Amino acid sequence: MKCLFSILVIIGNSNVLLANNDNCRENDLNALMVRLRVLRTEFADLKIKHEELINRIDLINDTQVVLKETNDNQETELRKHREEINNASSEIKLINIKNTKQEKELIELRKQINKTSSDINTENRKQDTELTKLRTEIDALKGEKVVAFTGTTPKAGTSSTSMSFTTVITNEGNAFDTSTGKFTCPVSGLYYFSLHIIKKRTNPPAVPVDRAGCFINLNGLSKVRAHIDPYAYTTDIGSYGVSTSVYLNLKVRDVVTIENCYGTIPDTVDSWTSFSGYLERQV
Repeated sequence: MKCLFSILVIIGNSNVLLANNDNCRENDLNALMVRLRVLRTEFADLKIKHEELINRIDLINDTQVVLKETNDNQETELRKHREEINNASSEIKLINIKNTKQEKELIELRKQINKTSSDINTENRKQDTELTKLRTEIDALKGEKVVAFTGTTPKAGTSSTSMSFTTVITNEGNAFDTSTGKFTCPVSGLYYFSLHIIKKRTNPPAVPVDRAGCFINLNGLSKVRAHIDPYAYTTDIGSYGVSTSVYLNLKVRDVVTIENCYGTIPDTVDSWTSFSGYLERQV
């Protein structure tokens, strides 16, 4: 049996208008109502699923935005890292250039060091030879040796703070140097030194005191002093003298000189002024 139905479903108001003709049976109407309720339930489920899909799409869109921002940030960081890598590469190139230059300088420095080492070795060998010669000379000097000297006539034109002599009366062992006034010890031992200064008075006396003096020095250090400070009388225009002496224990190459003189400029010191010394006992 055929039934004609006209169904209008309004989703917004959830109203269903059913119209049937007089030829439809009540059972068919009930079946349609059941079917309608099923459809309404399925529609509600579809609506929920639709909303879920919308939410999921929104979430996906939000995720895409975040991912895009993250990707943009990563690209920015990547560009930054690339720039840093490029800068680092430039710095590495500069460092390599500097290293190359430093390596060349190091090679040159090593050459200089090798040359210096060679020069030092040569000088050491030379000094060893001189030392061997000196030891031989020292061994030869260990026997009894005569060392004695006397110098006179202070050198004209020298400073009054130091005294040298131009005349050598005795110079056994050749240890006294007239050009410098230095006695250089050739062999260790006990030495005796004496200094005698003869000073000319001023003419006429310009001051009431006419003094003179010197020190006997060992290696630059004063040991004994010869000193005189007499009164100069206008009627006494002569000369006067002062002496000193000392025993010194000397080692090889010790130096004895006459130093720190005052009032003894050669023009006013008599030529008979003398400096003497001798080896009394070898050690």
